[in-house]
Amino acid sequence: MKSLVIGGTGFVGRSLIKRLDNPIIAGRSITKIQRIFGEVEAREWDLSTPPDPSFVDGVETVFNLAGESVFGGRWNAEKKERIRNSRVEGTRRLVATSLPRSAWIGKKKPCVPKSTAFGSS
Repeated sequence: MKSLVIGGTGFVGRSLIKRLDNPIIAGRSITKIQRIFGEVEAREWDLSTPPDPSFVDGVETVFNLAGESVFGGRWNAEKKERIRNSRVEGTRRLVATSLPRSAWIGKKKPCVPKSTAFGSS
């Protein structure tokens, strides 16, 4: 099964990637991804923009770990809102780009689990 890990350079992502066979790793910087994980298939994506539809080609499972860091700073209302928005909006863009495509007709749709540190959104 081909897996895509978005935002895999953090604490959870690094642990997850060790357990996957040849995952595709996506994030803001291909250079950073390859510096951390070595020679891996890396794709660049900033959560603030919709990814190209080909972004999920060949992918069966997506682990979206990207978003505002939960570490550092006080958890005031503004911080909580940034954390939530970074996860919700990025996931919406990813799903809107990948799931409704006619290429999925008659095929198994990819599984898109979402990890959050503070509960469901």
